[in-house]
Amino acid sequence: MEKMTEIQQIEFDCFVHNTKKAWLSELSYLKKEILTWSKEEDIKEFAKQAKKRFCEASIEILEEALTRNRKLYKEIYKDETAHWMLAIIEENAADIKKRIRKYKTTIEYQNSGRTDFIDDSDIARAKEYPIEQIVEIGHNKRAKCCFHNGEDYNMGIKNNIARCFVCNEWGDSLKVYQAVHGCGFVEAVRALS
Repeated sequence: MEKMTEIQQIEFDCFVHNTKKAWLSELSYLKKEILTWSKEEDIKEFAKQAKKRFCEASIEILEEALTRNRKLYKEIYKDETAHWMLAIIEENAADIKKRIRKYKTTIEYQNSGRTDFIDDSDIARAKEYPIEQIVEIGHNKRAKCCFHNGEDYNMGIKNNIARCFVCNEWGDSLKVYQAVHGCGFVEAVRALS
């Protein structure tokens, strides 16, 4: 296999760079479109019902796991040489019960029609919100630090994480939104999801 000449390497690098730039631009456009689409009322209702079905199915699976866990506990309890495993099984059961409660709470809120409830999917959606749309970006592809109210563009943004090179503070979309707007976590999640 021949080595690439310097010109071929430069052309290849330019091609890769331009392809990546076009792909990121398309990705950004698609995220905006999905965000707009997800705010439509019929889509919100569909998502609400899908979340409810997911929670119900998860509860069923976890309850089966809890039943298996109880059977295993009874079997191990009979064997005195394996009593050391009981604490592990109890911890696992506690984790399963916690997850069941979480899913049941989500279903309760879905059924109640309350709008003041946020769950993990809301938080995940909020964290995906582009930081570039929250803060002003300068000519050097950096932002003014919202954590120490810097005047220079010292806050770099990479993989939707902002980091100030002066005060060393960093954060995701939620933390940046909270710093810019002076609001709490719940308000930031609601605004960005």
